[in-house]
Amino acid sequence: MPNFNGIVITNSGKVLLAKAQQGKTLSFSKMQLGSANDITNPTEKTAVTSPFLTTKIRNVNLTTDGSARISTFISNENLTQSYVWREIGLFAVDPDTQQEVLYAYKCAGENGETIPAGGGADVIEKIFDIVIKVNNASSITAVIDESTVLLSREEIVQELDDCEDEENKVPSAKLFYEKIMEKLDITGGTIDGKLNVLRGITANITGDVTGNCSGSSGSCTGNANSANSCSGNAGSATKLQNSRNINGTSFNGTGDITTSKWGTARKIDLNGAISGSVNMDGSKDVTINTTLNNFKLLEGTVYIDTSESRKTIEINYPDGFTQNNCVVLSFGVKIDTLDMFYELLPSAEFKKEIYLGRKINLGLLNMNERSVRYKIVLMKIS
Repeated sequence: MPNFNGIVITNSGKVLLAKAQQGKTLSFSKMQLGSANDITNPTEKTAVTSPFLTTKIRNVNLTTDGSARISTFISNENLTQSYVWREIGLFAVDPDTQQEVLYAYKCAGENGETIPAGGGADVIEKIFDIVIKVNNASSITAVIDESTVLLSREEIVQELDDCEDEENKVPSAKLFYEKIMEKLDITGGTIDGKLNVLRGITANITGDVTGNCSGSSGSCTGNANSANSCSGNAGSATKLQNSRNINGTSFNGTGDITTSKWGTARKIDLNGAISGSVNMDGSKDVTINTTLNNFKLLEGTVYIDTSESRKTIEINYPDGFTQNNCVVLSFGVKIDTLDMFYELLPSAEFKKEIYLGRKINLGLLNMNERSVRYKIVLMKIS
């Protein structure tokens, strides 16, 4: 906590204090936190040099020595960045002009306190008091923030002291409860505005809850009817307020769905004896075009003239195939004039043979003066 001892009433504040001592109302309106390291001429200040947070007044209590204890509530909930808290300014309303003026000011200099940005792990919530002389001012008031209901430890202890059971001389839980309810002003009524509970709340609430309810943990069991928003679990929710699309299929929470496609498309690859690939997202059937990696079909045509009773055709191996890694799975020839359909007639007149050497050797006998078409199927074995 910065050292704000010796807070100074500004020249503008002294004018207001003089008016209050003449019978006019001294009304405190707000406090302002700043980050500037400015310790020069505090009495001449008319504004906080580098303000980053404005807070409302919780209450004002007068003391017996002519001072007033003015209280505010500080929270980093709405801060978007961290600041070093060095300045404090107390503002009051001029009873004649109704304008706010800087009544008192103090800069702690290098003795500041870092207040982190809101929304993170470090939650800052504290009650801060300023004690300042008001001397013989006849009427002291404040613009009280009624949207924030807070009780400090000291206030609770004081209420507990006031609830002593006269018969047993011990604090009465019933009286204490009634005092606290009176302080919160919710007995038989409602809370209109923001209720800040620093340590959480455990209670049974009967009736309607109107507004927003949020928290970092826990749940709400029961029905939330016509709620503006609810962060947590709604025990009896059966339908989403707004439908959502899941992978192209509408979903409102009332039943199970089957999506029309996958959230992310996938590629299917085939490798090995058969290769091929296809992209698919589940929305339709697909066909994979494949290739036989370990098989190869060779085909061609050769003409045998009258001078050749035996014809040997040398054929190159296809890529990846050699004499040592493949075998002939099948082969056949077709003689155009006889339409043999790659098969020999049941006669010894025509013969064919094949063997693997430096090249593929296809031998044809007694097929002179004809065009011969051939097909050979190779298969890899290693």
